Amino acid sequence: MKSWVKIILINAAVTLALLLSLNAVCEIAVVGWKSIYIAKSDPRADLPAIANRARARTFFSEYRQLETQYAPFVDWSYAPFSGTAINIDQHGRRRTVGPDKGLTVHLFGGSAMWGDGVWDAETIPSTLTRALPGIQAVNHGQSAYVSRQGLIALMSVLNSYDPIDAAVFYDGANDVQVLCQVAASVNGHDQEAQMFDTMRRRTQRDQGAFRDMFFSGMLQFTNIISDKLRSMSHASPSQTCVGNPKRAKQIADAWWSNWLAARSILSDRGIPFLAVLQPVAGFGHPNISYLQTIEVAPAEYEAVYPLIREKMGAHSGWTLDLSEVFDGDEPRFIDWAHVSPEANTIIAERIATKLRTLIAAQFGEQALPKNR
Repeated sequence: MKSWVKIILINAAVTLALLLSLNAVCEIAVVGWKSIYIAKSDPRADLPAIANRARARTFFSEYRQLETQYAPFVDWSYAPFSGTAINIDQHGRRRTVGPDKGLTVHLFGGSAMWGDGVWDAETIPSTLTRALPGIQAVNHGQSAYVSRQGLIALMSVLNSYDPIDAAVFYDGANDVQVLCQVAASVNGHDQEAQMFDTMRRRTQRDQGAFRDMFFSGMLQFTNIISDKLRSMSHASPSQTCVGNPKRAKQIADAWWSNWLAARSILSDRGIPFLAVLQPVAGFGHPNISYLQTIEVAPAEYEAVYPLIREKMGAHSGWTLDLSEVFDGDEPRFIDWAHVSPEANTIIAERIATKLRTLIAAQFGEQALPKNR
């Protein structure tokens, strides 16, 4: 073998060995970082809105272990998980603690509906089963979902022939937070830009085995470092609704169209529908003096929420405005959009009152037992 060929082969072998070693070190570092991340206490557990901090710490410890999976048309959902505070089934739905018989109510929304910050028994769907006896609730909430994804998820339920006697949409935080961004389209979602970039780099699919062997650990490590640097810089996405009435109106109109479409689809089947405007820390006058950051500029909600509220005013029969339900001195929020277990009870009770009226109008007063 010629000497120059031998030198090339030796150098190639050394390079590959170094890549393998570096990738292994990065994978070990990622595992270590994830262990530290899971064990680290979430500062939200110590906020004044939290009455039972031990329970909150258990939730956040399990929450940091969750993974996502692909879900047709809505793009993602949580992967199955079994824990003390959090349990998720094979369909990506969080467990509702309540009766398994009675009228079936399906509830759609983002992480606030899913139950960020609270145990299974403290989510809005679980609490609703206690506030409205005679129903069983199905939790379709998923982190970062906008109303368009709720509409698609509703279609999936109807196509699956699952029992459905009523449906509730709980929207607001994500339609503003996600869609009032330069990188998002009015028909987009939270992962739009990332998925576009992944699909654009199709050639990587043919290099998957090579990439995983030599670079997977390094890629994970660099992603963690990149995310950490962004969080340290407190950089937030460029917002487009403030000072842009046309954009704010476009988002409000699309959001309202999603609600109208859901109501129309269900009305044709004789199924009651309730659309709820979600409270957020950046709108109204709640006590948020103890929150260090709201994450989303209140001005974004001031630009969009009034437009939705105006539309709701003429359709109060099937809408419920909870945007100012937490105005006052009592601490309710644990961050920009999520609330305490006690606050979820307030929300569930308001939904229960409205939903009882809608169900009675459709199925008769005998459909649900009277409140004791």
